[in-house]
Amino acid sequence: IAARFGDSPEIKLQPGQWSGYIPITFKPAWGTSIPAMVRAFLVAMDPHLRLYVSTPEVDPMDPYFPVTHPDSYAKELAGAIGRYPTLGMPEDVNAVKDGSLPPEAFEQAMLQLFETRKKQLEHELGRFTNGLLAFVFDDSDRIQHMFWSARDPDHPAYDPAFAAKFGHVIPDLYQRLDSLLGEVLAKADDRTTVLVMSDHGFSSYHTAVGLNSWLVENGYMTLRTADGRDGRELFADVDWSATRVYSAGFTGIYINLRGRERDGIVRAGEECNRLCDELAAKLRSLKDPVTGKAAIRQVYRKEAVYRGDQAKDGPDLVIGFDAGFRAEDRNVIGGAPRPVFSANRSLWSGDHLMDPSVVPGIFASNRKIRTEEPRYLDVAPTILHCLGIKKPAEMEGEALITQP
Repeated sequence: IAARFGDSPEIKLQPGQWSGYIPITFKPAWGTSIPAMVRAFLVAMDPHLRLYVSTPEVDPMDPYFPVTHPDSYAKELAGAIGRYPTLGMPEDVNAVKDGSLPPEAFEQAMLQLFETRKKQLEHELGRFTNGLLAFVFDDSDRIQHMFWSARDPDHPAYDPAFAAKFGHVIPDLYQRLDSLLGEVLAKADDRTTVLVMSDHGFSSYHTAVGLNSWLVENGYMTLRTADGRDGRELFADVDWSATRVYSAGFTGIYINLRGRERDGIVRAGEECNRLCDELAAKLRSLKDPVTGKAAIRQVYRKEAVYRGDQAKDGPDLVIGFDAGFRAEDRNVIGGAPRPVFSANRSLWSGDHLMDPSVVPGIFASNRKIRTEEPRYLDVAPTILHCLGIKKPAEMEGEALITQP
């Protein structure tokens, strides 16, 4: 297929092929032209034309508004390595989940994105002499979300043909990342500290759990629907005058607290504490009726998780799901659909929104560290220590290495 996007040159694509970044221009009614860029993937020509075009992004060659600091850096970097993604999450995961984009296209896009980020890192490493250089590769996150079932025969979404085709994707990416780390270490001299960390690990996501649905079944939440079930998203059907508890986000349980929530009915203090204890005990014993497995490994009180001036507005209980379990999608945004437990048959088959003990992150360094249990709180003090900067009194955590 040959296509032209606006004033861009003609683009030629074969089925199963991505284009590069294509500059486009929006011309709104008020007159100011808005430059942007997209990518295109030709899914098929026969029996019907299927052409996928990505979400428009800010063009770093001609940014309509700042996407870097300083502002000039976006264009400088694009001049050095070519156009690069500027969306916060450029991976087209929803397009794959709804069938608009085949998994093969997603795999290709992820590898291309990895190579682009590698070029960015190598560009900066090439001129890095002192100070702090920080870089994030989150390709492994998206890859594991979408291809986990290919390596888990027990997953509800497991398909032997899919596994044969894509079972290599996750280990291949880790090999690429390991190779890149080797390049970084080779360029580090004896005065350079290298820290590598992830904010979480990964696990299979077999079963979705509707916490709001469980709250309805157990009398903690009341719906205004005809049968008192199947509440819509955004709490559209909740009767707050008869609701003591609700769930929002992936792991949050909130008490409908008088004086905090608009229509709160539960008194702070003893009544709230008693309700939290009751919920925690029941949720720890919650089991999948199909497998008999416990869905929740731990329930944390707010005080054990949050500190600071805003802690009072955080969830009163934080759920630590056991391996294989995660909050159901609609529950996250205030829905209460039946049933409480449902098999996850989505391509989004791996996840990490579980108890930290199930999906621990990693920490590695080319320096010997003081403890076998480093914390995220310790990373910032460690960096300051390496730069010879005294840690502020209000900063938590300790330096993990003794030598800068």
